[in-house]
Amino acid sequence: MGLRIQSVTAGAVAVGLLCGPVVSARRQDVTLQYRWTKGEAIRYRIAQVSATTISGLPGGMGDMTIDQSTTQVLRTVAEEIAPDGTATIRQVVESIKMDMSSPMFTTSFDSANPDGAAANPMSGMLKTVLMPMVGASFTLVMAPSGEVKKVEGLSALAEKVFTSASQDPAAAGVLDGLKANLSDEAMRSMLAQTFAQFPNRPLKPGDTWEGEVSASNPMLGTLVTRVSSTLKSVEGDGSSRVARIATSLTIKQDASKPVPPNPMGMTMQMGDATGDGEQFFDAVSGRFQRSTIKVTMPMTMSGTGPDGTPLNLKTSVKTTTTVDIVQ
Repeated sequence: MGLRIQSVTAGAVAVGLLCGPVVSARRQDVTLQYRWTKGEAIRYRIAQVSATTISGLPGGMGDMTIDQSTTQVLRTVAEEIAPDGTATIRQVVESIKMDMSSPMFTTSFDSANPDGAAANPMSGMLKTVLMPMVGASFTLVMAPSGEVKKVEGLSALAEKVFTSASQDPAAAGVLDGLKANLSDEAMRSMLAQTFAQFPNRPLKPGDTWEGEVSASNPMLGTLVTRVSSTLKSVEGDGSSRVARIATSLTIKQDASKPVPPNPMGMTMQMGDATGDGEQFFDAVSGRFQRSTIKVTMPMTMSGTGPDGTPLNLKTSVKTTTTVDIVQ
C-alpha cells in the first residue's frame, strides 16, 4: 500500500481486501468473510482529496486553505494462507500522483513522469520522498473478519526515505505530515476506516456491528478509531450478490496517553473527528469492490513563532477517500 497524506496528512495507502463470504440458507442472510487464494493478485486505486483550512495566523492574515489530492495504484498479493484463513498479504505501490496548492506554494508529483513537475524545491522534495515508494512493498496480516492484526515494513521504508530528504524548513510541515502517516500503526488505523470488517455471524439488512482500533501517531499520540457499520441491503441474486454497507466513525485522542514532542515545536490537540461512508462487498466472490468515506478532523496548534510571537491556530481538515478496483 502506499501513503495516506493529509495535513496531519493523510496519506498513505490501503490494501485490497478480497475473497469470499458464505451465503446462508436464508435468502437475505449473509456471513461476510475474507477468504484468500494463495498467489491471487488484484489492483486497487486509492484517491484522496482534502482541504485544510487554517485560521488564527499572525499578522492579521485571513484563513488559509491548502488543497491536496493524491492518487495511488496498489497491487495486492496473497502470499500465505493459514489453516484458519488468516492471510499474509504483500502490498506493492505501482504508482503515485500528488498535487498540493495554497496561497504560498503550488507543487505536484507524478511517478509516471517524475521529471515533469514544476522546477521548485517543494516538487523536488516530493520526488525525493515519493519516488522510492514506487515498486516498494510492505506486508500485513489479516484475519478472515477483515481485522488487520499486523502491518510490517512501512515504518522502516519511511525512515529510510526521510533520512535522505532535504531538511528545508519551508518543507518541514509537509514532511512531518507525510512521515506521521507513513507508519505501520497509521496504516492499521487507515484500514479500519476505509475497508469493511465483519462480525462472525450471519447478517441481514438492518444489522449493525461495531469495530475499534488504537494506533500511535507521532504527532498526535494514540488515536482511537471507532467504526459503526450497518448492512443496508444485499442486491442481486445468483452469481452476483453485493452487500451495501453504511459506516459512521469517530477518531479521538486517547487522553490517558501523552502526546509526543512535536518536530515543529508546536503543541497539537485533535478534537473529535467524525466521518461517514459507504462500502460495497461482493458476497459471492468475496471481493471488496469499492468505498467512499468522508472525514472532518478539527485540530488546534499552539506554540511560538520564529519571532517569538505566540501562535494559536485552529485547523479543520476535510477529506474524501475513494477506493475502487483497477480493471
